[in-house]
Amino acid sequence: MADLLWRWQQMRLGIIQMRGAIDKRRSVAREKVLAAANTPAGYVGGLVPRESIQMHGGIV
Repeated sequence: MADLLWRWQQMRLGIIQMRGAIDKRRSVAREKVLAAANTPAGYVGGLVPRESIQMHGGIV
């Protein structure tokens, strides 16, 4: 469970950084931040529910 919490917090940090980057003009740094936040958000957004169901006896 600690691993899931860590991943969730990393995803939140990426989203917070992404919100700040959206306001910037188009630049390479902005595009990197957006890409870096998007990938973990999709992965963790699916991992946490699957693992939670698995921990409580469900089959995924």
